[in-house]
Amino acid sequence: MTASEAKALVYRKLHVEEAEAAALSSLLDRLEYLPLAITQAIAFMSENECGVAEYFDLLTKSEDESIKLLSTELEDGRRYSQIAHSVINTWRLSIDLIKEREPRATELLSVMCFLNRQSIPRPLLLGEEDDGVDFTKALAPLKALRFIVTDKSGQGFAMHRLVQLSTKAWLAAHDETEVYKERALETVSEAFPLGEHKNRALCQQLLPHAEAVLTYELNDGSSSACRTKLLGNISRFYSERGQYKSVFTLEKEIYEKTVKEKGEEHPSTLLAMGNLAATYSDLGEAQEAKKLKVQVLELRKKILGEEHPDTLLAMGNLAKTNSDLGKAQEAKKLKVQVLELKKIPSKKHPDTF
Repeated sequence: MTASEAKALVYRKLHVEEAEAAALSSLLDRLEYLPLAITQAIAFMSENECGVAEYFDLLTKSEDESIKLLSTELEDGRRYSQIAHSVINTWRLSIDLIKEREPRATELLSVMCFLNRQSIPRPLLLGEEDDGVDFTKALAPLKALRFIVTDKSGQGFAMHRLVQLSTKAWLAAHDETEVYKERALETVSEAFPLGEHKNRALCQQLLPHAEAVLTYELNDGSSSACRTKLLGNISRFYSERGQYKSVFTLEKEIYEKTVKEKGEEHPSTLLAMGNLAATYSDLGEAQEAKKLKVQVLELRKKILGEEHPDTLLAMGNLAKTNSDLGKAQEAKKLKVQVLELKKIPSKKHPDTF
């Protein structure tokens, strides 16, 4: 903004004493006439009945703190790579205030900044212990201090990119970045359902947030389990939509992670291997699918025995791939084995038919 535009904005929103005109000019210059920073300052002053001169003193009080806030997190800020310390400090003051008055609000903001910053659905943020009143109270300071905006339905939230970056910087200064990355991942993992057709709308709504949290590299064991679960549910969603290349990328990661963490013979590894093989089939790469399906079958025979239902399922899957490859005799041998072995529990069992 120009200086006159910035002053007009302040005078529309805030009563400024004549004696503070000089302080206002200094403040606007300090905020580099950035509208979002100015409205944030106005919100803070309104919320706390704070004068312009007093706010300017708070803003310029601790240069060391604002330098800390300019962490490496901010360096990929595209449009805001050269943000002045004082502009970041504008948000620091408000976050400190929120944490003092309503700690739950700070927790919500901290999770939100690691999600996609747009169209954050209300149900995603509601914890098990939140009821309507508690959640509304937690959101109040975030709205009052202009950290988030609500959509027309009241069921979705968004934040400006600079607010997101400033919150990340604040968390970095308090050594809490990893904590809230993990919490964001856990939040989305719990909310994202199995990608079945009946869950299509919810999956589509949560997908941008899932893609955001999956970019974080976390080493914690529980985070790894959450990531694997989320990858699996998204994979099913992509599969329902026929996006098999996307499915392959996810299933390959699940398989590699599971082998590394649980070993080649773990049931979870065999399941992941089978899913990856099925994806190869969906992509028309039958030879690659067959290699994995042979491994799955041999391992299931070894671990579970030849008559176990999972072994018979693997045998049937391999038979199907042989058919796809035009190897009808090999397919027939396997299918005969499956049929004979399924008769062992009962000739009248539905699976036998």
